[in-house]
Amino acid sequence: MNNLLLEEGDTVTVENVTLKQGKEVHIQPFETRFTESNVTKAVLENALIPFACLSEGDVINIDCNGQIFDIEVIKCVPEKAIGIIDTNVKIEFLPPKDYERIQQQKQLAAEKERAEKQKAEPKRPEKIEHKREEPSKPQGDNDPRKNRLDFTVSSRKK
Repeated sequence: MNNLLLEEGDTVTVENVTLKQGKEVHIQPFETRFTESNVTKAVLENALIPFACLSEGDVINIDCNGQIFDIEVIKCVPEKAIGIIDTNVKIEFLPPKDYERIQQQKQLAAEKERAEKQKAEPKRPEKIEHKREEPSKPQGDNDPRKNRLDFTVSSRKK
């Protein structure tokens, strides 16, 4: 009743139709944690046992070790509704609906960590280059340009 959005006492009209056997179904988990869990082929097959057919837009609840995962049927081949009894159906998983948001959060966290590491790194002393300038003309022993050192101070760039 949950998949049909019905409550007890609602009126239901049933129509008998013949569906083609499914060849392929594309499903998309709602949460990334589904891909990180131990949902096996057997668990997925057991979750589909109560279903005689699948339609695009159906949401299936899978119970795996006490965790409930919602999965949406995005595409069915050869038609929008397919029969899945006594047939081999290829299942293709699409990226979870929250995948982009999770990736952005991970990227922001990594950037924040890098920035904190840069703040925590000790600053390196500035590089000092020593250059000895040769006098242009010898002007005797008291020439102040003799043995003079010029310093150029530059900071290191990362």
